[in-house]
Amino acid sequence: MPRFITPPDMEFDKDIIKILIRNCTWTDEQISDILKELGDKNYDIYLYNDSMGDIQWFEGIRAMAKAVLDCNHYQGQDPKVWLKQIDDEMKIS
Repeated sequence: MPRFITPPDMEFDKDIIKILIRNCTWTDEQISDILKELGDKNYDIYLYNDSMGDIQWFEGIRAMAKAVLDCNHYQGQDPKVWLKQIDDEMKIS
């Protein structure tokens, strides 16, 4: 099951695929829906908002991430739909 991680936390296991997503304002319900949609996947989703100001954490995760996404590019779209599409394109298992 995917895990959502926010600063200052991080997972150091290099075998777990990491996805960094910036500037999201998801509700608990949206995150729950995403987990249901991607429930059989094994990767970490790192959430970062530019207002957090932790550039060192952001850059460290970005260097390890398979994908870096920005919610600003998906405004008005259901996050579970575009995350599923990205998941399918990256062939994450």
